[in-house]
Amino acid sequence: MHERYFPPPDERPRARPRRRDVRTLRRSPAAGRVVPGRMAGKVVLVTEAASPIGRASALVLALQGAVVLVADKDPSAGVETAVMIRDAGGRVAFQCHDIGDGVSWRKVVEAAWSGFGALHVLVNAVGVPVLGHRADAAWADLGRERASGLLAVSLGLEHAIPAIARSGGGAVVNVALTDTHAGNPRFPYRPPGKGEITLLTRARALECVGARNGVRVNSIRPTAIDAPIISAGEPAAIARASLRMGHSGTPQDIAEGVLFLASDDARYVTGTELIIDGRLDPDDARQRR
Repeated sequence: MHERYFPPPDERPRARPRRRDVRTLRRSPAAGRVVPGRMAGKVVLVTEAASPIGRASALVLALQGAVVLVADKDPSAGVETAVMIRDAGGRVAFQCHDIGDGVSWRKVVEAAWSGFGALHVLVNAVGVPVLGHRADAAWADLGRERASGLLAVSLGLEHAIPAIARSGGGAVVNVALTDTHAGNPRFPYRPPGKGEITLLTRARALECVGARNGVRVNSIRPTAIDAPIISAGEPAAIARASLRMGHSGTPQDIAEGVLFLASDDARYVTGTELIIDGRLDPDDARQRR
């Protein structure tokens, strides 16, 4: 198990921030409106933190005062995210983590408790390459996509909710895909697993409300994002053609939504889905192309 702690700035010489990453965050329109310290005192676990959305979310939360436990199966890429946070002045630790393994989930949640004494937020930034028609992908690949999505979210909820409740309450933010509801004829085998994530999110939210444990469970539904994980599976031209705003979003756009749902600003929001897709209706948009 790979585990590394990155001390806060007052415990080691301050490294020069990576200007490109920090500048991108500061230039975000939403970043100019946020209240400093919205995540102060919160311990956050971000899975798949080496992915575009996971990395952007970890950075945004850290810059708002959260202590972030960065988790990813790729040690070198995960550590790179952790170094970005440290260089920006945040407090961060890294742990190697397999989102599809229950034992790994237990260990990463325990790492949050042993390292920081609490866990207030889980950001389940699950992402896999987008698959096409059945003829374009083996059944094993389709099964892997479902497993890495639905199973990872299920395991995360199972292990994180008790820890968050024990910390006094907090939030879980899952990530689904835009085609969850609308569907997409080009990718007919993708929606079921992601649709189940949305339903699972709502079910666990109701369960937490009934238990009065102080845990909110929500999801974010992004659309085409300028990131390798999207462009590798679906041509950018196809994605942009259905976008009413004429351009795809960025990981930063999704991260700002994660910040809202993870913070106390969303204290009265649970069991809902935040749609960040830059378009009004995907089916209608396709008809207008």
